[in-house]
Amino acid sequence: MNAFLSQTTEQKYINDLTSLLEKNDYLSAIPQVRSGIRSKPSWVEGYALLGRLLWQTGQHNEAADAFQDAIRLQPDNPEWQIQFLRCKMKLGEFEQTVPKILNFVANHTDNSSLIIEGVSLLSEVSQHDVAVACLTWCLKKRPDDSVLCSTLAAELISSGRASEGSALFIDLMTRHPDTIGYTPIIVAALGNIGEFDFALRISEAYQESDLPKSSAFLNNIACALVALNRSEEAIPYCEAGLAIEPENEDLRFGLAAALLKSGAFEKGWRQHELRPALLRRRESRPWRGEEDVHGKTLLLIGDQGLGDCIQFIRYIRFFKDTGTRLIVAVEAPLQRLFANMAVWVEVCDIDERPEHDLSCPLLSLPFALMRFIGTTIPAEVPYLHPYPEDLTRFSSLPDPGNKKRIGVVWSGAKRAQYGLFYRARSSSLKDFLPILEQKEAEFVNLQLGEPRDEIREAGLATLIDPMDDVRDMADTAAIIQSLDLIISVDTSVAHLAGALGKPVWMLTRSDCCWRWLEDRDDTPWYPTMRIFRSEPGSLQHAISLAARELPHFLGTARLQPSDHTYSKDEVLV
Repeated sequence: MNAFLSQTTEQKYINDLTSLLEKNDYLSAIPQVRSGIRSKPSWVEGYALLGRLLWQTGQHNEAADAFQDAIRLQPDNPEWQIQFLRCKMKLGEFEQTVPKILNFVANHTDNSSLIIEGVSLLSEVSQHDVAVACLTWCLKKRPDDSVLCSTLAAELISSGRASEGSALFIDLMTRHPDTIGYTPIIVAALGNIGEFDFALRISEAYQESDLPKSSAFLNNIACALVALNRSEEAIPYCEAGLAIEPENEDLRFGLAAALLKSGAFEKGWRQHELRPALLRRRESRPWRGEEDVHGKTLLLIGDQGLGDCIQFIRYIRFFKDTGTRLIVAVEAPLQRLFANMAVWVEVCDIDERPEHDLSCPLLSLPFALMRFIGTTIPAEVPYLHPYPEDLTRFSSLPDPGNKKRIGVVWSGAKRAQYGLFYRARSSSLKDFLPILEQKEAEFVNLQLGEPRDEIREAGLATLIDPMDDVRDMADTAAIIQSLDLIISVDTSVAHLAGALGKPVWMLTRSDCCWRWLEDRDDTPWYPTMRIFRSEPGSLQHAISLAARELPHFLGTARLQPSDHTYSKDEVLV
């Protein structure tokens, strides 16, 4: 700090800042660090600390500026260069940043750790092909570097060249048996492309060895088990990882997912409160059920995706008779829909923070209300409703005659940061044809975004497409209200149909989200939903199951001859 600050004042500043950091109160720590920088503009570590705090709270643009200030004062610090480049990649500035990453790697070819750090920036945003090319070039300069070789194997796997990457790693292990220590890198890569069973098998020898098991390795094993619907087995791995690294956000969230997917809701909701900061919205007056909300204003903040908000808005019913003024802050597509729930609920934009006494994210409501309602999931539907005027606007859909009208959604958001396997949550219009070609039904498009262009590309004139007139989810709700069935991948429309109480068939990955539990075709969240679970790799299996079942729903299924002889009791039933 500046010379005019007394030693006592400086020590108090350090103690206050340390206390905030120990409590992970990043939002409060940011102005503290800014204050310190104003007092001492040459405080290079302060700029770097500010950058880390801004990164943790999702303020990536400001984080980049902070790291750039640190680099200006100390240009040769590779750690801050990496952090700055990471921010730029997160902001989507690929064209400008990739050459800078490659230049960084070229300047540090004598240091494997820095090469891998640079390459990891490419990998984090799924630029695996560029990462492969970069590592291949580095290996020509360091041909005996087993660390780079194992990293290249992992990048090949992550880019979709699984057999090539695995062969490279097996060759490395054959030539250098002591490289078993690189197994965790390959396990992580296999998990990233959805080869969970293979990842577990690859890990067996390493798990049985005396080599140290890092928290990252334990997390990857746990993730593989959860994805394989063996969530109870995953819990001890999460706990072992947290014993090594208690503040690891991936492990804390992984443990929550394992608990919730296995149906251990009481522990799961409690653990879910430790979800990563990047999944949270700004909140200044947290409420988690500790105090009476009577006569107070409670701000409920929509966090994570649109489907999550639709799923958890159901909990507002428990505030109806509490004398609480309720404000719900959500993204624009949900605002009109939620404003139609109840006269005592106000709705504002997700970034607004109107005056309030207390606040709570929507996904924290099961935990906040647990002491009052237990872990029972309130599943009364419908709890969302379309507007009468919107029903009128969309009443001009062609008369289906005697046919049933079915809405379809074949693709969700890509979210490349979750790895190649996450693509299996979505399909294509072409892959949906076994469903759409059934002439006994009339199909209505509910798909928005880029995948909607596939209708024109396929020339599928029989698919009715009213989405040009859709402004938000309230409009989509009005269309859904006129349908007999919705067939959707795991995205917000599936949640919306369930919340409207409409029959909905959800097609999901084999490694589906924790909320759908394990090995069941129904869900406690939506009584009108039926789940079709796919085999690993794509949604084709789930699509074929739904296509096979659709004639039964339509009443057009033909009876097949059977060798089974029915008893009298079976006939009566």
